[in-house]
Amino acid sequence: MRSSGAFLAGVFLASLPFYVWGLVWPMTLPLGMPISARMIVVPAGLAVLLSEDPAGLWRGLGDLGRAPLGWTMCAMALVPVATALARLWAGWPVTPLPWSGLPLMLAL
Repeated sequence: MRSSGAFLAGVFLASLPFYVWGLVWPMTLPLGMPISARMIVVPAGLAVLLSEDPAGLWRGLGDLGRAPLGWTMCAMALVPVATALARLWAGWPVTPLPWSGLPLMLAL
């Protein structure tokens, strides 16, 4: 079994190229997301690499029935709330997501 410290250090180190990429070649993805949003693959990839049973990770990924509904709803609300707070902290306007972009956002 590997430690969570190794996982967090690996995520930090593997995420650095995405931040550098965003600084050197600034561009935006659909819905105005920065290029560093692509680093979402880093934790998933490292979890598979560091896992003793990678197939077990993917089996449990969509098993929403294991967690209570309240925790599931809190987890789903955390990303939009954190995004709004980060935009407020940065001094950017918090604009509502256009409903036309919702299918693209869910696909990403």
